[in-house]
Amino acid sequence: MKIGESQFYRGLRVVGLVFFTFLTLFPLYTIVTTSIKPLQDVQAAFRWIPSHITFAPYGDIWQTVPLARYFLNSIVISGIATVISVAIAILAAYAVSRYGSYLGLIITYLTFSLPFAIWMLAGYFDSLPKGLEEAAGIDGASPLGTLVRIIIPISMPGIIAVAIYSFMTAWNELLFASILTTENTRTLAVGLQGYATQSSVYWNQLMAASIVVSIPVVIGFLALQKYIVQGLTSGAVK
Repeated sequence: MKIGESQFYRGLRVVGLVFFTFLTLFPLYTIVTTSIKPLQDVQAAFRWIPSHITFAPYGDIWQTVPLARYFLNSIVISGIATVISVAIAILAAYAVSRYGSYLGLIITYLTFSLPFAIWMLAGYFDSLPKGLEEAAGIDGASPLGTLVRIIIPISMPGIIAVAIYSFMTAWNELLFASILTTENTRTLAVGLQGYATQSSVYWNQLMAASIVVSIPVVIGFLALQKYIVQGLTSGAVK
């Protein structure tokens, strides 16, 4: 490849990266700026730089809808769903990886978050040397004891990655939550609809609430991203 062609493709790559970065950041910029505008400015013509800045929407979001209750509901439901999903995925993935039993396949069809969790953990378990289990068996450990005392501790990156995936799936789920919850058990995904009434939509409060409800997931992802990358990498390589 000639030097001119190399520079051309490098420049083209830079232009592409800048373009896709803009596509990614523009919605985020719109959400943030909308969340700090008065409602009348939001309903007016779009302005790149807000003419008036107010943080009142971040206080109003807690009164317009019972957002605190929705937060608690989402934490409880997502947390319990994550624990159950990860527990079942560990047992089923270990069975698929080591024994290939029908149990793993049956459990796979139980819910929409388990197939990915089982597939990734099974790949992770496949990457572990079976000599560990053989050594534990010689010492008298049962298969379940080997799983609990040896396999799970060294598989924490993969388990954490699966836990994050399961939690985010439950946290963002809307279809089943809108059908199976009541006023007192609504999750955040459903509760955000409360900022839209028959007469108007509180866009500034909706954007502020969207930012607030995203904070726990973003913090969790940033705090555990090292384990997530390790888990996804190890689980994908067989």
